[in-house]
Amino acid sequence: MKIKTTMIGVCSLVMIAIGSGGCAGESDPAVSATSAALTQSLPGTYEFVVDASDVAPKLRARCADETRGDTARAERCFDAIREQAKLEKIRFSRNAAGELVFTSFALERDREVIFVEVPLAITRVEQRAFVAKASGLPKGTLVGRVMHLRAELRLEHGDDGTIVLFDQHKGRLVYRRAS
Repeated sequence: MKIKTTMIGVCSLVMIAIGSGGCAGESDPAVSATSAALTQSLPGTYEFVVDASDVAPKLRARCADETRGDTARAERCFDAIREQAKLEKIRFSRNAAGELVFTSFALERDREVIFVEVPLAITRVEQRAFVAKASGLPKGTLVGRVMHLRAELRLEHGDDGTIVLFDQHKGRLVYRRAS
C-alpha cells in the first residue's frame, strides 16, 4: 500500500514535534529530575487509534458527505480510513547520547517511511503529562514542510495505557502501545 502524503494523525504530530530547531535543554533541575523518571517507561512504538481521537467525527462526517448519506458506503469509507490509520505510528526511543527521540512514521509494505525524527528535551512536567521541544535538528521526509513551525509537544499518559498527543488543529490524537 502506498503511503499518502496527507496522513490522518502523524503528519500533524510532525508539525507539533518540530520546534525551533534550536536547543531546548532541561535547565530546570526539577524538570531534569522528574523528566527522567516520567519518560523511562515511554520508549516503544505506538499505533494511532483513529476511533478514540478527536479527528474521528470529522472524518466520519466527510465520509457521509462524500457518499451523499449512503450509510453503508459511508461506513466502508471510514473503514478504509481506519485501515490507513493503522499504518501510522510514533516511536519514542533514546539516542546514543541518551536523549529522548520522537519518530513519526508509517509502514509501507515491509519498510518504515520516516516523516520526522527529532531528539526532544522536556521543558515542563505536569501530573501524568509532560511538554517537550526539539533539542536538535529533525530529519525525515516531511521536515522541509514544517521547519518554520515553533511549537511544543504535549504528551499525556491515559488511564487505559494509551498516550495522547495534542494538535492545535486536530485536537486529541490517541496512540496505543504496540511494542
